[in-house]
Amino acid sequence: MSSKLKRASWFLFGLGCLIFFTILKLPREPIKDSLHTLIADALAAQGANFSASEEDLSFFLLPSYDLKKVTLTLPPPADAARVDQISISPRFLPLLMGRWGADIQIKEGPGKFKTSFSNRSNSLSASFQSDQFDLGRLGILPLFAGIQGSSILEGDGSVSTDLQALNETDGTINLRLTKISLEPQTIAGFALPKLSVSEALIQSTIQKGKAKLTAVKIGKPAGTGATGDDLTATITGEITLGKTFEMSTLNVKAHFKFSENILKSFMLLDVILGPGKQADGSYAYMITGSVAQPNAQPWTPGGGN
Repeated sequence: MSSKLKRASWFLFGLGCLIFFTILKLPREPIKDSLHTLIADALAAQGANFSASEEDLSFFLLPSYDLKKVTLTLPPPADAARVDQISISPRFLPLLMGRWGADIQIKEGPGKFKTSFSNRSNSLSASFQSDQFDLGRLGILPLFAGIQGSSILEGDGSVSTDLQALNETDGTINLRLTKISLEPQTIAGFALPKLSVSEALIQSTIQKGKAKLTAVKIGKPAGTGATGDDLTATITGEITLGKTFEMSTLNVKAHFKFSENILKSFMLLDVILGPGKQADGSYAYMITGSVAQPNAQPWTPGGGN
């Protein structure tokens, strides 16, 4: 090891020790209050708030802010969500490089969701890992997608982007959703019936803002002794991210089919999707144009556009 590298290593070690022992001397209550306020403000921006039966600030090995028996109050009509534990720890390595970041872990029953992120100015890097995480119990779908429903999430992913230039995004996404259930609700002015899907697979790679859908499959078709899911679909193509999300463009083909129960419950569905109906009762559409104003045109699977 060269003398310069040795000096740099000792400098980083010394700086890390200085930061660690300085944090040990900081008063805990003001830090806890500041962290509580930071989380409350972030949730308030989404119209939500939270409370916890226990809040603890630990300095064992690495500082950690732990919330136990957390209740999330979400915007109506969503019900309150309850989480066993949320742990937040600062990331020191990005801090040494002029970035700030944190590791966050959420536990609810047997499910876990972990995410790590670092940020500097508009540059954001993040990764996540999910294991049997119940989105319905946490209330993520109503909060972020405006959809009443639930699902078990498994998988992982990572992304790096410039928040002011999404067309510079790189990343990978590998997700598996099971026990998908959407409650009866009104979306875009249409009253939709209850919809159940056993599983969905979503895999995508993103390079320089171009997201290629390598595998997107939803539901299982009916088979021997099984009635099948309310929705089965295969989606292929790519999404080209623009500088902002609204400027992104679509080039996607969707081939999907609804169960007889859904078609009977929502008779207008066949009328609306009729132009893309196939001989087997499925529907096929090519979706192009901007995300803000997509254009859907019928196409024939296996027969070109």
